[in-house]
Amino acid sequence: MKEIGGEYPAFVPGCDPDRITVEEIVELLEGHRSMPDIILDGQAEHAAIGTVFQRLNDSTRTALDRLTIGQLTRELYSPRAPSRFEDRRRS
Repeated sequence: MKEIGGEYPAFVPGCDPDRITVEEIVELLEGHRSMPDIILDGQAEHAAIGTVFQRLNDSTRTALDRLTIGQLTRELYSPRAPSRFEDRRRS
């Protein structure tokens, strides 16, 4: 993604939108979900929190199913039948 100037920050794809996944955009905006640097009493607590973060990552990945910016744009703005094989597979 490339930032463009203006009154408000905005971004445009830096390459083919079909190569940029929504998951990558979420990670850029939120940061990668990883185990925070906190002090816990024992390994059980550390493992439990680590599991929660792993489940968040897995849920995001599953829900988005490698959806690209190109696919999302076509789903939002073109009511015609998908023209790409990858899009037909998602329907």
